[in-house]
Amino acid sequence: MEKKYPTTKQLLKIAVVGAFIGGSLLLPGLPKILGNKRIDWESFLFEEEWKEFDESRLRQKLKKLANQKVIRIYQDGDKLAVKITKKGRTKLLKYNLEDIEIPKPDKWDRKWRIIVYDIPKEKKNASDSLRNTLKHLGLFKLQKSVYLYPYPCSDIMEFLREIYNIDEDVTYLTMGNLENEDLYKEYFGLK
Repeated sequence: MEKKYPTTKQLLKIAVVGAFIGGSLLLPGLPKILGNKRIDWESFLFEEEWKEFDESRLRQKLKKLANQKVIRIYQDGDKLAVKITKKGRTKLLKYNLEDIEIPKPDKWDRKWRIIVYDIPKEKKNASDSLRNTLKHLGLFKLQKSVYLYPYPCSDIMEFLREIYNIDEDVTYLTMGNLENEDLYKEYFGLK
């Protein structure tokens, strides 16, 4: 079986539940992870969670993530453990945006959801990220910062506001009728 190159997203998903980097700390020459001491990555034997990855790339990626403080590597008994940090959880939440979907009810309630935002220029990255996420979720762009959707999505919008720190900059509206409604019904495949 060909070994994969690990992605940050894959490693954070493993670290979120906690994982061990195998190898006994009782072996001579294997350092304990305390303070800022160097890690002898060559000495580790990898546990089940890591077997699908190329060891060299995995070591490089784990080192990089530890240096970025998105994971923490520490001693747990006779093993080394990997745990996600708060910074890592935030990064993982952003990765999870790629996987989210808005649940579609069996029957449309004949109401429209409109997302309006006016995000300050100093939060340009948040604005770009929100726009890309709304497109990914399948919302229809009515105007530059106005999007339309036929199904309830307030929970996801609340999540996006929190992730992008734009709570005050986004408004969620629910409406009954819209001008040119037939065009939007056709776009969303509604009857």
